[in-house]
Formats: sequence, C-alpha cells, structure tokens
Amino acid sequence: MIINKVELEGKLTNGKLQQTVRHLQLQSKNSGPHAAFNTILVMAQPPNGGKEGNPIKKLVDFQKVWLEVGQSVVLNVEITLDHLSLANREGTQVFEAGVWRFWVDEEVMECVVL
Repeated sequence: MIINKVELEGKLTNGKLQQTVRHLQLQSKNSGPHAAFNTILVMAQPPNGGKEGNPIKKLVDFQKVWLEVGQSVVLNVEITLDHLSLANREGTQVFEAGVWRFWVDEEVMECVVL
C-alpha cells in the first residue's frame, strides 16, 4: 500500500468550488492464488471521535476492483472538505476543526483542520 500526501488544492465541480484536503494514491496488488475483488475502505476519525455525539469513525470513500493473480492497480482518492463535515445535534452540517485520522487498511495518516 502506498499513500502519497498532497497539500490543499481547489477545483471547480458543477459550479461549486471543491477543496481537496488530501489526495491519496493507493496501490493494491493481488498476491493470492486466485483472481478476486479487492475492496479498499478509507475511514476517518474526527476530533473527539466517540465523544459529544461524534462517530468513532466514518467511511469517507471506498473502491472495489477486480484483480487477476499478480495484477496491481493504482487508485486515486480525494478527501474533500465535505468528507470532514459532521451533523451537529440540530442536524446542521458543520466542519470539525482539529486532528482527523484516516485509515486505509492498517495505514494511518493525520490531517490537521483549522
């Protein structure tokens, strides 16, 4: 698994500015004896995860790929500000400032949101 980090970027999507907080480049390889699907889950833990109504972790992206024996593929995942929002007690989407932790399999990275 390879994870590359890229700083904040911006792009226009459907007339709305999307800010990419992190760009993850993930490499997955089938080293097993049979062709199979591989599912990549990207999980995030917000600041104060599990406290004050915040989830312990949340799924921010997933990709499922078919890999032949010995085949590898590079997948790109963009973490945007929308992924870093949570619903407060009133149901309004808010951005949580602080340290967010991201998991891809056993790999962990941190992102500080101000």
